[in-house]
Amino acid sequence: MFDSNRAYISSTSAIRIPRSASEVVVDPHWVVAMQAEMDALVHNWIWEMVPLPPKVRVEGTVKKVSDEESEKYFHSRPRGSQIGAIVSKQSSVVPGRYMLHQEYKELEAKFSGGLV
Repeated sequence: MFDSNRAYISSTSAIRIPRSASEVVVDPHWVVAMQAEMDALVHNWIWEMVPLPPKVRVEGTVKKVSDEESEKYFHSRPRGSQIGAIVSKQSSVVPGRYMLHQEYKELEAKFSGGLV
């Protein structure tokens, strides 16, 4: 029995662990493994795959705007974006995706008849 365990250990120790994403994408075994992992995350509603946004570089100065201007901008946004902005408490830890969806649905119902 000891010999069979040793054979197993020696066979798994031959697996090379990539050190970077660039090493992963050139190894077909890792590409298949990572795709299976991503498929499982999507299937189990842990992640939602979305297209990457276009690359944008912004340069210039920043200045704080008045509360009135901020409110005007907020109310110019689509309703779903307004609710999403309230739900996504910036720079805070998110307890989970389900919690975000739940809070979104609650606010959607709360503001169903009027302004957000």
